[in-house]
Amino acid sequence: MRSLRLKEDTYVSHNFKTGDLAEKLRTLNPNYNYPKNFVEVDEDRKMSSAKLRRIGWSYRALDETLINSAESSREAGLLD
Repeated sequence: MRSLRLKEDTYVSHNFKTGDLAEKLRTLNPNYNYPKNFVEVDEDRKMSSAKLRRIGWSYRALDETLINSAESSREAGLLD
């Protein structure tokens, strides 16, 4: 997946653990072979989508975002 970079900072809109994301993806696309082990970091970082919203970005449902990202990645040949 690509990251949107603004002034050397990377912005995301949702904070979650990697294992939780993999489990969510597994429920949406169970036929893909997902990793089973993850290294989790106990580090809370404050993140904001304020700069993204100022340039017109808006929230979408997590399921919709993940499905669209997977489809785009598959079409680009990144999941083969």
